Amino acid sequence: LAAVLRPKVLGAWTLHRLSRNRPDLLFIHFSSVNGFFGGANVAAYAAANSFLDAFSHCQQNETSRPTYCFAWSMWDEIGMSRNYPFKELTRARGYCALSGPQGLYSFLVGLHHGKARLLVGLNDSNREIRKYTDTGSALQKMSAYFVARSDHPDAADFPQFVVGDRFGTPTTCEFVPLESMPLTANGEIDMPRIAAGGASVGRMAGEIIAPRTELERRIAALWQEVFAAPQVNIHDNFFAAGGDSLIAMRLLSRLREVFNIEMSIRGLFEAPTLAGLAEAIGVILATDKTQSLS
Repeated sequence: LAAVLRPKVLGAWTLHRLSRNRPDLLFIHFSSVNGFFGGANVAAYAAANSFLDAFSHCQQNETSRPTYCFAWSMWDEIGMSRNYPFKELTRARGYCALSGPQGLYSFLVGLHHGKARLLVGLNDSNREIRKYTDTGSALQKMSAYFVARSDHPDAADFPQFVVGDRFGTPTTCEFVPLESMPLTANGEIDMPRIAAGGASVGRMAGEIIAPRTELERRIAALWQEVFAAPQVNIHDNFFAAGGDSLIAMRLLSRLREVFNIEMSIRGLFEAPTLAGLAEAIGVILATDKTQSLS
């Protein structure tokens, strides 16, 4: 933790102290989108960049010196991203890999528009990113899911509620009708499934297709283990369900232990659903059996 924090925390503080009496200087922080979004396998790095974001905000309010903080996604094959093994997982989270020219042009555009703090290199068509951009300028949203009787008024007739959080930030409440409330095997409301469903109301309300074969059932058990999920749908997508590089490595490790096979991250990208994964593993097992017989 200290080794990761030191360059950004002590570096930024040292430069700030050295230049505090030079209002003519331009101070630019290079942060990361991980400082905003976080990540289980990049916690120290996310903390270091979160410090930069906050420190930049402090500089902007306490000094007259022009200060910027650009939080980048990834400069492809430049610096710490060179030979990075989890680029596809990074893209799946909605982070674009910027080429050198794209990064430089983005840098100039950011300065031209005079925005003190920017997230640079996000894919706004990605579902994870849309959770933040679809709500307009707000970065949080409240949703109320309900099942209505036939004589119940439409959600459009509901009053618009505006709720403030502990910091006084207002957020509106979105009413989302469901055909039926997703339930766990114990009959309780399946909150993780609602949270994973995002804007896909039909998927939440739709019928859960349970594993059909012994192979699917064994993979489903591993899927439930790594996601800590009470039940799974064979058409669930690994990445849409919130799978990241850490969960991917855990799942691949468990598949290796149970089935004695080697599957790469690329294999998971090519078959991201439980059903597709079962089909791919079935092919591997059949191929291994044929080779051993020959």
